[in-house]
Amino acid sequence: TNELTKNIPMTISTVNQEMLQDFGLNTLGDLGNLVPSIEWEGNSWSNSEIRFRGFLSKNQLYEFMPRYSPVDYYNIQRADVIRGANSLIYGQADPGGKINLISKTANFSKNETRYTVEFGDHATRRYVFDANRVIGDNAAVRVMATDKYKEFNQDYKYDDFRGVTLEAMAKVGKKTNLRLHLENTYSKKPRLNNSFQDGTALSGFTGMPQNIVADPKIADLMSDDLVNYIVDYNDPDNGNILRSQYPDGT
Repeated sequence: TNELTKNIPMTISTVNQEMLQDFGLNTLGDLGNLVPSIEWEGNSWSNSEIRFRGFLSKNQLYEFMPRYSPVDYYNIQRADVIRGANSLIYGQADPGGKINLISKTANFSKNETRYTVEFGDHATRRYVFDANRVIGDNAAVRVMATDKYKEFNQDYKYDDFRGVTLEAMAKVGKKTNLRLHLENTYSKKPRLNNSFQDGTALSGFTGMPQNIVADPKIADLMSDDLVNYIVDYNDPDNGNILRSQYPDGT
């Protein structure tokens, strides 16, 4: 039935490829239009932050692995939604739940090529290319690509995303397939207010780099030297004192 899941008196934990196409879902945030209890956090730094039942989930899973790079559904086969502590079956849990994304794979059924063009308001455009080729009886290759751009009501806010994915599959036994997944993404978004701009670094009060992204996940991406520099910047035990650019030394 072509009906929103929230209007059906049952829990649907899997969003398959047909549903992704029928409802035009492109990102994790779009799942909130279909799956109950999911809301997009609205962080321009990451499109993987969503809320389950009010609980913030920082990053979702891609093929059961944590993923920090941006996500677009041009290469997604389905999305599995697990709510609450049951998400521990994926190896890690969030209080609200987690989403595990399953990538499209090369298939041995037939050669197929699909090209999709979408246009919308706020200068929205999206191009998607998807081609599957069968090579003999035991191999197949699939190439997927997308180019997406979108602006918003807020001035100077936009989302520019490009991605290319190569999937290859080979039969190496009766019950064994060898799979290759290669993916490259490019994402550009304005940071706007999503960066530290309190000015403390300019006055020498902290060691925080100017305009660093205001997101807890940035700590996982910083080098140990940078983290220690920020933590120990004004630590008297390490011989440092409060630094200042004021002439009188205050």
